Amino acid sequence: MKGRIKADPINVNNFSLKIDGVFEVFPVEVTGIEKENPKIDLPDFTTAPGGRTKSGEFVVKIPAHHKLEVVYMNAWAKMAEGKQLPTAKVPCVYKMKSGTENNSLTAALEGVWCSKTKLPDGEMKNEGEMAILEYTCYFDNVEFI
Repeated sequence: MKGRIKADPINVNNFSLKIDGVFEVFPVEVTGIEKENPKIDLPDFTTAPGGRTKSGEFVVKIPAHHKLEVVYMNAWAKMAEGKQLPTAKVPCVYKMKSGTENNSLTAALEGVWCSKTKLPDGEMKNEGEMAILEYTCYFDNVEFI
């Protein structure tokens, strides 16, 4: 592949998630953002595109000692409990950048809400790994920019 890769690639370890255009979190991992166009099975055993883009889900992992980010994520998740507050579903922007930050890959997510918070497992045999909280989020639509 040498010679085929252009300079200043986008790094998978340089990313952020901006929630509702206000709060930016810097998780250790974001997984599962996919855009899937639905298909229709035709009688001749072929397929055709059709219908609205499917909603999806993704997971955001944040170190437990990043207190401000954890407090914000927990407050956001609380908005979706019981009678959902209108502020529970918000737009988010997931952005990956190159080393020089001249190149980027952006996912604009619409109608995002936090559905689940998972605490890390406690293990006595563990030698001190960092505790990470997992937040499962759902979105209505995503556009890659």
